Amino acid sequence: MSDIGVNGRPAGPVLKAVCHTCKEEVSGDDGVVHVSHTLVGECERRDRAAHAGGGSEVNLLAYFDENGRVVEAPWEVLCDKCRPADHDCYMCYWFEVGRIDNWAKLIDWTSHLMEKTWLVYTNWDKFIRSATQAGDGPGLSTVNGSTKRVDA
Repeated sequence: MSDIGVNGRPAGPVLKAVCHTCKEEVSGDDGVVHVSHTLVGECERRDRAAHAGGGSEVNLLAYFDENGRVVEAPWEVLCDKCRPADHDCYMCYWFEVGRIDNWAKLIDWTSHLMEKTWLVYTNWDKFIRSATQAGDGPGLSTVNGSTKRVDA
């Protein structure tokens, strides 16, 4: 995990990534954070179908499946061991875990993702909200007592 934030500025609290499959900690370039473009496309298709009747208001029913569950494409952390060898994240948007291993990088990467029109169809908001908590579950979490700083 990096002490350096963006452009050499202080990094802020360190973030821990845990694989959604094996529940092991992942760092640097030993894994990826990814979301399926196939699932993003399905969420977008449902939204467009809900808007097909006209009007510009958001149709909240487009974000629920037939069982009433919210439909969002999930972001996941995968370590290199759990990612199949032939899986190069085709049809996925992915980046290495090390790109968001501290708060400064997470904010920078979130700004980058906000430029993507499809981000609204994912659970990025929930995924990064988990980073505010200390924990050992899959996804992101803040490492307790981590306030590493470096000279800018």
